Amino acid sequence: LCYGEHIIDGWVRDKIHSRRFVFDYRAKIGDNDYFGYFRRLGLRYAELRSDEPLENIEIDKLTRNNIDIWHKSIGKNSGIYMANRCLALIRHMLNMAIDWGLLTINPAQNIRQFKEVARDRFLQPAEITNFMQALMGTTNEMFKHFILLLLYTGQRKANILALRWEHINLHNCILYLPDTKNNQSQQIPLTKQAINVLKDIGIKDFGWVFPSKQSTSGHMENPKRY
Repeated sequence: LCYGEHIIDGWVRDKIHSRRFVFDYRAKIGDNDYFGYFRRLGLRYAELRSDEPLENIEIDKLTRNNIDIWHKSIGKNSGIYMANRCLALIRHMLNMAIDWGLLTINPAQNIRQFKEVARDRFLQPAEITNFMQALMGTTNEMFKHFILLLLYTGQRKANILALRWEHINLHNCILYLPDTKNNQSQQIPLTKQAINVLKDIGIKDFGWVFPSKQSTSGHMENPKRY
């Protein structure tokens, strides 16, 4: 469920327990992919501080009360933002289980999230200067180019990481995004600064803008590692 794999056709059989699923999956894909994908999901069964873990409960025995207590426990120990992200993820996982015919109802539905306070902190002029000086002074060229494209395009991290050269039209100054978060393609105008960054990277006819031999996708996935 964590990874969108159909558990009936896969290698997890009979009664599915969260902890067994996590460690079996880790053994199957290896530590590199485990720490990359699993932590990116945000739902870290073996690492989250919860007084009421779900790790030994069969998925068809999960109740609304189990998940509600688990959510509140994560909120107390790891913060309300982490708790809300975990609740959203497990709700999605259980919706997938319904689609696969493993469940008939989703016990995570209608559980109230913690109220979050919108962040309104912005960099001040002096901070922007310091930030840009530090960024331009880094020896990590790939990281620098990635951050600059984020700033000059205003796009989400995932969109920039998955950029392909064939989707960049320098003649018309247009960036084409075939797959976005809302499942719709977009055309984004490229500023002169963004085009200069792309030229610094080195214009190509095709392929990833930020390629990586370390990821299964073929493009950079975690800029902190580079």
